Amino acid sequence: MSQVICKDIFERVEALFSKRIVDSEPIHRGLLNLKWIVHFTDGASVFVKQYNQRRHGKKLPFINMALSIQEAVRKQGIRCPMVYSFDGKRLLTSSKGEVFAVQEKMDGEVVAPGQATTEQMHSLGQEMGKLHKALKQIPPVELAWKPDRSRLLQKWNKQMALAQVRQPSERVMRLLHRQKQILDRLDFSQFDRCRLGWTHWDCHFDNFLFENKRVAAILDFDRMRYVYPDLDVARALLSGSVDGQRGLVRAKAAAFLGGYREVVPGYSAERAARALRLLWTKESGWWITADIEERSANPRRFLVEIEWLQQHWLELDDFLGE
Repeated sequence: MSQVICKDIFERVEALFSKRIVDSEPIHRGLLNLKWIVHFTDGASVFVKQYNQRRHGKKLPFINMALSIQEAVRKQGIRCPMVYSFDGKRLLTSSKGEVFAVQEKMDGEVVAPGQATTEQMHSLGQEMGKLHKALKQIPPVELAWKPDRSRLLQKWNKQMALAQVRQPSERVMRLLHRQKQILDRLDFSQFDRCRLGWTHWDCHFDNFLFENKRVAAILDFDRMRYVYPDLDVARALLSGSVDGQRGLVRAKAAAFLGGYREVVPGYSAERAARALRLLWTKESGWWITADIEERSANPRRFLVEIEWLQQHWLELDDFLGE
């Protein structure tokens, strides 16, 4: 099936660019969507991404908006790919109805979670700050999400019921019990102090490219919504600073926050700790599941990060202190 979709989309790409494709490289990252680096006869290359309509059908208007915002911040100097448009459209359709987008191919290397250097983390903090500064220029809309204790409780009850049937490891049961302890005691009113704004909302390390010590590109703006920029800070900080063997490496977290503060002055350890707690309200229900240890590598990696967060819940300000 993927070969049929590939042929259909590539024929449309050739027609749009009036150039023949001579080679392509599939990219095996992400969920369901197909992605390729496509090479033309003249030596030029582009990135092509198909949007799986089962996963994204109702989200396509939001993705179209996100691509427009991506192009707007690129013009402000943010390191992200140019989005090609044809007749004013960035979301394109093949002859058989496949929806896709074409973007500039960016050079750089993906760094594994927890393996970035302090210099790379400092650069990432700077770029994240620049992105948030640029996004302030985009007019606000209705808030897309806010923390919800009752929804988290519903998810927890469902997973605990599943755990009684599946009998997962002691580690998973400990995580579930600790999740409930935190949920029962957490003051959700603290999140009213979090700034609202346009947010990338998918700042894990698959979506960054690095060249030596610096960030070469921020990728994949598809999930962008008007929520809390703190979620980007927390997600990038956890992805880059939590080593599976050593836990959170303070020097990396400090480097990231130091770079961010160069663009967003006054971003305190207290705000960073609150950002991590905010991220927990969004993600703990995704990754603390009865079957998590049977899932693929990415969810298991996210669990390592959430696990560290729960283990050090009461010490976050100390870990992130200047």
